[in-house]
Amino acid sequence: MAKARAEDSSEFMVHASRVMSALADDQGTIVERMLKQYPWIHPLDDHWRSVCVDDLIKTTISSVSMNAPEQALRKLTSWRETAYATSMGWGEEPKEWLQKPVRVKRPRRLIEKP
Repeated sequence: MAKARAEDSSEFMVHASRVMSALADDQGTIVERMLKQYPWIHPLDDHWRSVCVDDLIKTTISSVSMNAPEQALRKLTSWRETAYATSMGWGEEPKEWLQKPVRVKRPRRLIEKP
């Protein structure tokens, strides 16, 4: 447990230092500066890059103030996985919408009452 907490703390310190480096840099927009720190953001479109960067910065600041690295690390992992899914083209399949709603039967109970 203590080892996992120490690893999280170490990973969080690396993450926080990257965010601070991007904030301290004065070359380009904040999104461009975060892209240097986190190149995996590239697959996201412009809107979602901006949302991701804003989310990561706010969550990191919040995590530092509350001494809660888990919050920022969960957010970091979530956005990284979203960027990965986007790069793989997941979710881009065309949707087939039904013209009329379809009524379905209520599912049976898996466990019958005695």
